[in-house]
Amino acid sequence: MHLVTFRVLSHRSLGAELDAKVIDLPAVDSAIPNDMLQFLEAGERALEAARNALQFVQTAADKRDLRGRDGSRMVHEQEEVTYLAPIPRPPKILAIGLNYRSHIDELARAGIRPTRIPFFFSKLPSTVVGPNEPVILPALSKEVDYEIELAFIVGKRARHVTPQEAMKYVAGYTIFNDISARDIQLVDNQITLGKNFDTFAPMGPSLVTPEEVPDPHSLTLSLQLNGVVMQHDSTSNLVCRIPEMLSFLSKVMTLEPGTVVATGTPGGVGFQRQPPVFLHPGDVMRLEIDGLGVLETPVVAEDS
Repeated sequence: MHLVTFRVLSHRSLGAELDAKVIDLPAVDSAIPNDMLQFLEAGERALEAARNALQFVQTAADKRDLRGRDGSRMVHEQEEVTYLAPIPRPPKILAIGLNYRSHIDELARAGIRPTRIPFFFSKLPSTVVGPNEPVILPALSKEVDYEIELAFIVGKRARHVTPQEAMKYVAGYTIFNDISARDIQLVDNQITLGKNFDTFAPMGPSLVTPEEVPDPHSLTLSLQLNGVVMQHDSTSNLVCRIPEMLSFLSKVMTLEPGTVVATGTPGGVGFQRQPPVFLHPGDVMRLEIDGLGVLETPVVAEDS
């Protein structure tokens, strides 16, 4: 399933894509939560209810005006809805650095080298925006950069999980853009501030469940800036893979349902190009990962 958080006028709900339409799952079955975090916390029971809801709509003779008990529409055209981030406010956002050989090689030229243990940092829930929502360039920075990443979402409470068990805790995958203010990140003695301006975590368009992604370590990912390919690689080149990432993190902290883990970016980031390439008002980023869709993000200046 491609699960989405969406809005139609003032109505916000949890949906699933079906035949280029968005199905309002709680409108089909009122027992399905209308919030992605609550949906994940409900576990397999909610997933089964969502599958049944999609089956009901798929087999309906007339899908055009199906209505729930409260009169709300079950089926929307994609053009009618506004996609939000799949999880608008995750409980945690954790990101790994230096996890593609191509990125390690380009950073080595700047004297930045991998650490002995996996290098993770946090992004705050307030950084999250959804598809087509703008990245706002802060007045404090002149060197804002892009980073395409595959992210996985934790589906159930994880603590001291082994690598062999880890994939059972993955609820799905999404596209993630780890926006970074390099002129703050690289002069600070810690990475937090440069990664955590508002809007610095575009995510989406959907949470794609594992049965749709048989091997998350064989996906092509690509980022275009104004139509020019800047990053292009495969998740087969991840240095630390998803089972090891989830297991390692679960030995440090409890991972709640809805925790987002970004798995690193490949080479091609802007600040390592010659000359460097940074984001400017009017730019448009287009991120694509096999089977996960497209995440498009415009860039605007911060209001003075």
